[in-house]
Amino acid sequence: MTHEPNEEVEIPDEELDNSGSSKNTTEQNDHRNEAPNRSKGVIAQMLALVKKLTIGQDLTSNPLQMPEGLEGTTSGLESYQQSSLRHTDILVRANEIEDPVLRLLEVTKFIITFGAMFQNKKPLNPVLGEYSVCKYYSNQKKETSKNDGVFRADDKDPNVFYSISEQVSHHPPISVCYSENKEQGIELTSCTKVNVKFLGTALRLNFEGDSTITLHKHKETYTFKPATVMIRLIGLVLEFAGDCEISSSSHPYVSIIHYKEKPYLRGKFHKTEGRIVKREGKKEEQVVHFKGYWDKDIEFEDLRNKNTYLFSNNVCPRAGGIYVQPPHSYDQSSYSSRNIWHHVKTAHSAGDATKAKREVEDEQRRKAK
Repeated sequence: MTHEPNEEVEIPDEELDNSGSSKNTTEQNDHRNEAPNRSKGVIAQMLALVKKLTIGQDLTSNPLQMPEGLEGTTSGLESYQQSSLRHTDILVRANEIEDPVLRLLEVTKFIITFGAMFQNKKPLNPVLGEYSVCKYYSNQKKETSKNDGVFRADDKDPNVFYSISEQVSHHPPISVCYSENKEQGIELTSCTKVNVKFLGTALRLNFEGDSTITLHKHKETYTFKPATVMIRLIGLVLEFAGDCEISSSSHPYVSIIHYKEKPYLRGKFHKTEGRIVKREGKKEEQVVHFKGYWDKDIEFEDLRNKNTYLFSNNVCPRAGGIYVQPPHSYDQSSYSSRNIWHHVKTAHSAGDATKAKREVEDEQRRKAK
């Protein structure tokens, strides 16, 4: 799949069909009739896979081949990149706040929104050398310079983030990503290694490597490491577990997000609690407390003045839109995410994505020799 060098293509929120075309009513009815059988097939495939595994098995170098019904058609490289940009309007807002505590509170909200990338199917495993270049318009107002519906913005547009990500290692899997808004003086970086283990009833994904958010206006850099991700095989539910700590280079305030795992018999998924503290040596003074559910509502309370702030992640409006940004011939390369996985997307609509995915992986092995 190729595009003209100067063409910019919007990635829609939802597609009626993965191939990009709409389906007729007869086809839709056929898919409805097939749904129960597909669900039974997915469960059967999942049970067959689990039987082959042992508790504690490291799946980092030998990724689990998920059933087609549970695997998406977008590369994990693109998924992370797009998720990290989806609510950059929060960072633009944080950039205008002088109070370091409230600024950190906004950064905490932004990191909590990352969970949206895990709400759907499992992303595809990126191949070595794969990259994605895109731009994101962090304002809800979409503007066009022509009457063709195509978004355009120059480098000085204060609402535009530019981003590039690349898979720099396949075994172990390591991804890097860099995003920036030059006009606002905001930068985001990440270098992440993923470790996957089978725990009997769940898959555990641990992330190594730090991510950073830099606000040059305030001469500060926030550093954090993503929390652990648990994929519950019973019920096929994904949740975060453990702590995510966000620290700043310019002040003593630290934010700790604590994701609570749901007990097996009671409780609810996605319960979240945390605090912002002033840390000086071993001494900590709590200044903000927050609790709720990361996929729904979280209430923040500023303990300095008892003010409360409600953050609704489930209705948090998407800032703008993600657009493929192919300067010159970047998006025409065979290593572009969109080109690598295009045939898998097309095959998915025909129910034959597994074969197309295997062809991509076989080509990866051939190049590695």
